Amino acid sequence: MTFLFQDLNELFWNNITDSTCLDCKNIVVFTRCILSDPLFIAATEARAKDYTHAPSCSNRSSTLHRFFKGRADRPSKKFAELILKISEDSGERYTYENSPYRKGTAQKWEILLKKLPASDNRALLKASSEKIRALGKSNHYVNERRKELIILSLEDRLAFLTLLAGTYYYWEKEPDSEITENLFELIFPPKDEKEPPDPEGPQKEAARKAEKRFGSIQDKIDRLSIDIGARESCVKTCKQILSIENLKDKYFIGKANYILYRCCIYTDEKLAYDYLAKSCQYEYEDALFLRETIKSAGLLYPVEQNYSAFSGYCIYNTDNSYFKLFAKSVPKDWEMIAFDDYHMFSLFEEERGEDQVRTADDTKQSFSGIELLMSGAEHRFLLFDEDAHKNFTDLLTVLEFVRKNGLYSFIDDIDIFIRCREEVYSALIDTIQKNLEGHVLRIHILDDDKMGAQYLLSRHPLFYPVRNLQSGRPTLHFVVIGSDKCAEWLVREAFWLLTFLPQETKAKITVLAPDAEAFKNSIVARLPGLRNNDDLSDCFPRDFRTPVKIIKTDPGNNSIYSEVEKLVQTRDHLYFAVSTGNDEKNLTLSIHLRELLIRNAVSTIQNETAADNALVDRLNNLPPIAFRCKDENIAYLSRHLVVNNLDSGDSWFNNYALIPFGAKNERYTWQNLDGGLMEKLSLCVHLEYSGIPIDREAHVETEEEKENRRAALHSYYGRQYNKDSSMSVAISLPYRLFNIRSEKRGSSFREGSRLVREAWNILDSDAYIHRDTLEKFAEQTEFLRRDSEGSSDRSAAAAIDQLSAWEQIRWSRYMLSRGWMPASVPQAKAYTGGEYRKHQLYIARLHPAIREFTQLSAVERELQSDFTIYNRRNLMNTCHILRLDWLEKEKQLEEKQHKIEDEGLSVHP
Repeated sequence: MTFLFQDLNELFWNNITDSTCLDCKNIVVFTRCILSDPLFIAATEARAKDYTHAPSCSNRSSTLHRFFKGRADRPSKKFAELILKISEDSGERYTYENSPYRKGTAQKWEILLKKLPASDNRALLKASSEKIRALGKSNHYVNERRKELIILSLEDRLAFLTLLAGTYYYWEKEPDSEITENLFELIFPPKDEKEPPDPEGPQKEAARKAEKRFGSIQDKIDRLSIDIGARESCVKTCKQILSIENLKDKYFIGKANYILYRCCIYTDEKLAYDYLAKSCQYEYEDALFLRETIKSAGLLYPVEQNYSAFSGYCIYNTDNSYFKLFAKSVPKDWEMIAFDDYHMFSLFEEERGEDQVRTADDTKQSFSGIELLMSGAEHRFLLFDEDAHKNFTDLLTVLEFVRKNGLYSFIDDIDIFIRCREEVYSALIDTIQKNLEGHVLRIHILDDDKMGAQYLLSRHPLFYPVRNLQSGRPTLHFVVIGSDKCAEWLVREAFWLLTFLPQETKAKITVLAPDAEAFKNSIVARLPGLRNNDDLSDCFPRDFRTPVKIIKTDPGNNSIYSEVEKLVQTRDHLYFAVSTGNDEKNLTLSIHLRELLIRNAVSTIQNETAADNALVDRLNNLPPIAFRCKDENIAYLSRHLVVNNLDSGDSWFNNYALIPFGAKNERYTWQNLDGGLMEKLSLCVHLEYSGIPIDREAHVETEEEKENRRAALHSYYGRQYNKDSSMSVAISLPYRLFNIRSEKRGSSFREGSRLVREAWNILDSDAYIHRDTLEKFAEQTEFLRRDSEGSSDRSAAAAIDQLSAWEQIRWSRYMLSRGWMPASVPQAKAYTGGEYRKHQLYIARLHPAIREFTQLSAVERELQSDFTIYNRRNLMNTCHILRLDWLEKEKQLEEKQHKIEDEGLSVHP
């Protein structure tokens, strides 16, 4: 709604017929009387010179002249506070009627207007009416008093516009603040109350104020878990709301207390639950629901039965613990069928002996199997057996059944989930897809060890220990304890996720393993890029290297703890992950590790004086400890382990603060089986890479676009390499956000503040991978899409340049973690010189783009290829990926489903 002196001057000068009637210097005299702050006088003088075509202003006047264009926020704030202070110092509460400042302004306008002819006064009266109407369209304050403003005299009207212009900061930047409301009473004429006063008027007015203040923090409420500024702002505003005089509305009081509960839950659990209890007293719905949820929480992990808009079949090949957990979450309209119920193997003639006679029952079974897939319902094949070979054999059986019976038109209704080691079976599954006559099925590989590591590193990011460091170059140290397959995946995935801009953070990895040599050989054998302990690859400069050190330890003689003590003595910022192959052993080891870290923190204090700040700081910033735990019930209970004689809480002395990961419920439930939100992000990454346009509701796809989308989906599910590569980008999105600073116009990219703030609880697995949070981050990364070429604002271009260097090294490390190696330009030219034309040599896992960013342009020139264009485009489209904009129709379907669930149609066990 900004209305500035520039508008006021133009309003005045555009509606007088004879400029000689009023010397421009009278404007200066007028403003000297009205505006006591010298900044305003100087600014007005500069404006007056503009109208008399005087020589250019001095540097100081030019700076002050910005006030006319809405760029002098500080003087405007100062002016607003000045006229409010005059009111306070008077000993009485000034209003519109008795404010001497407002009256004096009107009197000066009256003196000025007497110098004008009546025709000019009438023109000014009309023009000011139009200005007030225009302002009312964009500001509810003006609109609320428009009737009263229009009937004012011309001098009173111009006085109102003068004071509105002088205090523009609050109307523009803080329209719902307490200062703005005080200005409203001082500057705007009172409402013409012709009806008898409403006895409930004060309560209604209080509710109106509460609603406005809630509106001012709505965007901050969605960021409470990750943004300390949002929490502080919400606490302040909610306390102001609760102190509003005459506020009786139960909804607003309950809501304010509930938000205060959410703000305090991570810092003061007792105070938080006091707020929750107050919110329940006022019957606030979210608080009541949460209280019932807490009361109903049992000792076992609560599995929720889901709702589905469709019916279908789940065909399973085992009834082990993985399947039983999943079965609890299956929608009630879905039928569970054992894999052998339809005797799939008996459907193939070649598997029958020559002397076997096909019976009527056999015929019925064979048709039942075909009818099952032709039913038009959805099908989920659950191959969860502990024996991966059996799962693969059953997969072959299903796909051969589809192929032999020509059921390709029904494969869009089929999802197959197979438990196996991805690196063993991915090539075989790709081969199967190639032999389905041009068709591709959605086959999801469930590699428990790999998925557990990826879940931890994406939902509990490694940068947590350095999240609030804004200067220096700290060392982030990831310590893995154990040597099982999951521990190996932790090292491999952390290797490429621990990638930061060189000036930001250094990183290193240490493995404490009982069989260190075997662990090292297992990695080096498959990953030649990680062949050395302390020098990962010659293709990276030293600033980008992440040394991996593997140390032999024996849990039986406490050598693990002695090594941990050595690590604690360093100045590194530590993050621990325990994966020894046994849930209970991992938990016990993690508890002892937490004891050691707290004991070490306390023992470093030599006297009480030193303990005041140093100890509190260290205890409140203890290293995260994560432990592998497959059992969902142990994982559930471990989040609030009881410390002897103390109630569980969220402080260092009553909570071990352990992070369980790799539990069955992370993936083996209805909503998570297909990867959930992470899989959707991965699919959007692939569709963006493939150049598929965003799935907008109003857009009607052409046949060509439909074919391109189909081909992209085929390439995603048909090649595990594409699926894994896209998933790596999805997993790295929190780390991408950590490397981004918010846009700060007129300054370098690195001078902005971090998008990722320090205030979030490391135990919160939804801090980043959550729809609402991703939407907020998407809004903040919109500026990356701006084409700033040729403009004075280079923040977007600078961000893309630096992020491209980060993404290149991240991708290169990812490739090394999958066994790929860099190819030199002569090598690439040699193997692409014959029949083979691709730059990447899949069979030997060689790629010429695996190198640092500064070397990439030379390689692109030599090979006449552009490798960086895909990275830059992907970075620019970060906001669209975070919003899942390629799945718009699917998002709408999900929203409809959630609405049905909210209406009480979902079924709970």
